Amino acid sequence: MLKKRLTAQQVKALREQLGLTQAEFAREVGTTSLSVSRWERGIYKPSRVADRLLRELSARSLAKVS
Repeated sequence: MLKKRLTAQQVKALREQLGLTQAEFAREVGTTSLSVSRWERGIYKPSRVADRLLRELSARSLAKVS
């Protein structure tokens, strides 16, 4: 089953939850800060690979809180 990719708001909320700048977040995901900016503004959606990495980052950050 395919999940919908993260929305612009979800990407930005995740980055802010992690306390990272766009550049730091981009390095974590293996992309550029320009791509992160475009994701957060809804110009582009993360690729499936990037979306998977973002979801893993989200799960790890939630695990640290628990």
